[in-house]
Amino acid sequence: ANLSSSVAGPHYAGIPLTDPLLDAQSFAVFSGTNARGIGIGDDGGNDWGDIGVDTLIFLMIGRLDKLGQLSQRLVKSKGDQWEQDTPCAIVQSAGRAEQRVWRATLATICEEIRKDMGKECTTVS
Repeated sequence: ANLSSSVAGPHYAGIPLTDPLLDAQSFAVFSGTNARGIGIGDDGGNDWGDIGVDTLIFLMIGRLDKLGQLSQRLVKSKGDQWEQDTPCAIVQSAGRAEQRVWRATLATICEEIRKDMGKECTTVS
């Protein structure tokens, strides 16, 4: 049986999708780009403040500018669920020998990746 990358990726990185101690009981999975090639961080789309889940998983964000836009949209969404200091992580090449994991907050995740990969980094595939 196969296991979805949306569950396996965080698992390999040691990130629980649900955790009773953190009162996280649900998660939702989204593609990083829609059928027209528009990134999930671009204008339009969901109001992430009303999504009704505890953990969000985005697959194939790819570019740091899209990740930054998505992080900003989450923070600016209605409600107070996604704050600047909300923990987040990026898992690259999950389950492979070259796997990398960055942990930070919505406000600092892009900065942490650039610090690690260099100023010219534009893609985290």
